[in-house]
Amino acid sequence: MASNNNRNNADDKMDEDDGMIPLELNDEEDDILEIQGLLGDSDRDGSWISSSRSPQFATRKTRRRTTARISTFSLRKKFLGLLVMGTLSMFLGYILMPKKASENKENSNHTSNKDKQPSHDITSPLVTSAETETETSTEITSQTSEENTVDPAAFLDYICPTNIGIAINDRDGFFEWYDDDTAQHALKANNSEFEGFLDEEYGSWGITPNERKALNANWIHWYGDHLLHSESRTIYESACGTGLTLFTIIQLLYEQYNITGIEAFGNDYIARDVVTANRYYDWAVGHYPELDLRKGRICRGDSTNLTSFVPTNAFDIVMTGYIDPIDDPLHLGISDDQKHRQWCKSKNETKQALMKEEQEEMNGWFALWASQMISLVKPGGIVIIESISKPRCEVGDWGGVSKEWWAQAIQEYEWDTQLGIDSASLDIIDFDPPTHYNGLQDRYNVKMTKRKLVP
Repeated sequence: MASNNNRNNADDKMDEDDGMIPLELNDEEDDILEIQGLLGDSDRDGSWISSSRSPQFATRKTRRRTTARISTFSLRKKFLGLLVMGTLSMFLGYILMPKKASENKENSNHTSNKDKQPSHDITSPLVTSAETETETSTEITSQTSEENTVDPAAFLDYICPTNIGIAINDRDGFFEWYDDDTAQHALKANNSEFEGFLDEEYGSWGITPNERKALNANWIHWYGDHLLHSESRTIYESACGTGLTLFTIIQLLYEQYNITGIEAFGNDYIARDVVTANRYYDWAVGHYPELDLRKGRICRGDSTNLTSFVPTNAFDIVMTGYIDPIDDPLHLGISDDQKHRQWCKSKNETKQALMKEEQEEMNGWFALWASQMISLVKPGGIVIIESISKPRCEVGDWGGVSKEWWAQAIQEYEWDTQLGIDSASLDIIDFDPPTHYNGLQDRYNVKMTKRKLVP
């Protein structure tokens, strides 16, 4: 994510296609008329942003203004359905798990050499079009220990979606943000040139995976302390990009905890990044034998709709390196930092009300993304969300939520009663305490634990 001074004001010029007229704030007497005009245009599209890919540390391109919003009423309807499904799946999973384990145990001798996950080629249909993706099943082989117990990963048999559709925010060149980085890594992946990946800038962070690894060392104990006491070692990354953030975490777990045998899963919206991630992990399995790395399913998918194809209550850790906030969620035409700051500081009651509503929309967006992650983690597992931005009116940046919001969200969105989150487990750590990187200042990380089921 770019620092405020790095934004390009060109985004606020009039767009002939949508008729957007940026609001000028020099004449306070015209505020109400201007606000009314903008609000009249803002309701033309009733949908909302649904990004599954995270513009993280912008250094090259200017983010385009989004053109959609969703009503709070519609969002709450979506949450209600998610919470009901999450509750049912949690208890059904608990009831059916012993039967599934027995079936997998009986068939383990017949499946040990089947269903090896293929490498993905950059020229495969997965890259060229979402509509032409090939539906592929991945069955993770049941592995038994000396005690003849079934590896929990045997339950993680699922199919990547054939067609995830077009993400709501995949418009106006939004994903051009990643073109340079995606193309660079895809080209090298196609030639199996992976050796330098950890020392090259990635994912629009403006830093390398190894530099990110040094930051992750400040909270690697969240991962390590949990996995040391876990029967399995599965990690799912939402919006994984090329998979390099999770890979550096896997390295840290080995270096600091001597934890090996991690099974890595994930999803991303950008097809070529999914291909690169699959090919990188195929390569890393052989190149880093000390890690005993195991590649699970890495799919093209929308991080706001994971429960449509990923098993729920299934992973030891579900994490994301970043939740992409919404740029101008009310479609007010004030993406520019200076204009937005003027609105935040304005004493005009209408502007104050709109800034409050804008933050409520942002809160709902973060809650939707986090709810999907909570649904995937198994009872007793943990959810980790890294590099969270604070509210835009507080610190600028692209926008986010406050540290205090998370405790409120556990209650407001019923993560405790419907999805099993232990409210006392909430933990928060600053992302970059020494503030080495200007664009990452004021970021922080959150950890939550899902309660174990009681028989």
